[in-house]
Amino acid sequence: VGATCDDFSGIAQRLEWLGYPILWWEMPHRRRPDPDEKPVALPGGLFAPAGQVAFVSGELGRVRKAIEDLAGRRLDDAALAAGIRRANGVRRLLAGLRELAFTTAVCPLPALEMLLAEMLAIHFCSDRAECIRVLAELLAEVRTRVRCGAGVLPREAVRVFWVNPVADLRVMNLLEDCGGRLCGTDFMFWHALDAIPEDVPPMEALARAAIADPMVGPSVDRAERICADVRHFGAEAVVVSRIPGASHCATEGDVIARIVREKLGIPVVEIEVPPISDAIRAGLQTRLEALVETVRERRR
Repeated sequence: VGATCDDFSGIAQRLEWLGYPILWWEMPHRRRPDPDEKPVALPGGLFAPAGQVAFVSGELGRVRKAIEDLAGRRLDDAALAAGIRRANGVRRLLAGLRELAFTTAVCPLPALEMLLAEMLAIHFCSDRAECIRVLAELLAEVRTRVRCGAGVLPREAVRVFWVNPVADLRVMNLLEDCGGRLCGTDFMFWHALDAIPEDVPPMEALARAAIADPMVGPSVDRAERICADVRHFGAEAVVVSRIPGASHCATEGDVIARIVREKLGIPVVEIEVPPISDAIRAGLQTRLEALVETVRERRR
C-alpha cells in the first residue's frame, strides 16, 4: 500500500474479499533528503533519506517473516544474499544485451524481442534458471551478429527511445515498419534492471532497490534518468506511450516530454496505445512516421 498502482491495489482487495489472505506492506513516496537528513545512495544514482530506507527495510522484514512462516524454514541473510547475487546475474546479462542492442550501428535485435527480454527481469517468469538460459543465449546471438556486422534493420533507421510499455505489443513492430529502431527504454521498472547493492546487509539492499522504483518518486527524477539514458544510447527522438486508464501520474507524460525537449532539444511524441490498437493503427502509424521524418530532416 502507499506508492502502488491503484489497479493492483483494487485486484488485491478483490482477492481478499474472495477469501484469500493478502499481506499488505507500506511503501512511502520517495523524496530527496532534506539538508539535515542522512542521504542513502540508491541503485540508478538516486538518493533517499536514511529514515525511508530503514522504514522500508522494516516493512520488508514483515514480508520475510510471512515467507518463513509459509515455507516452514528460516530465510536467513546468507540465503537472501545468494538470491541477490543470482538476481544480479540476470541483470548483468540484460545490461549487456541492452548496451549492444541500443548502441551498435546496425540493430542486432528487434524492438519486440528487446521488450520481452526486459520483462523477464521483473520476476524471471517464475523460472530463474530458464530465464538465465534465455538471456544468455540471446546475448550470445547478439554478440555474434555484432561481430559479423549483421542486423535486422537498415543502418539508417532512426534511433528512438521508448517510454512506458505498450498495451498492444504489435506497436513495437509498427515502430520498425515506420523506419525507427529501439535505442533505449524506460518500461517503468529500472528497479528490476539496476544491480542490487551487495556491499550492505541484504534487507537494506532490498529496501534500497524497492525505493529506487521510478514510479514511487517525483516524475522529474524519472525524466532526468531518461535524459541521461537518451544521451548514453544516442537516441534521436523519444516516444512517450500512455497507457489508457493507468492510475499513475496523469500528467507524467507531459512532464517527461517537456524536460526532454528543454534539456536535449530532440523531437518527442506522446501516443496512447490501447490493448487492441487496430482501430487507431493508422493514426499511430502517421504519428510515428512523422517523428521518423522529422529526425531525418534534422540529419540533413
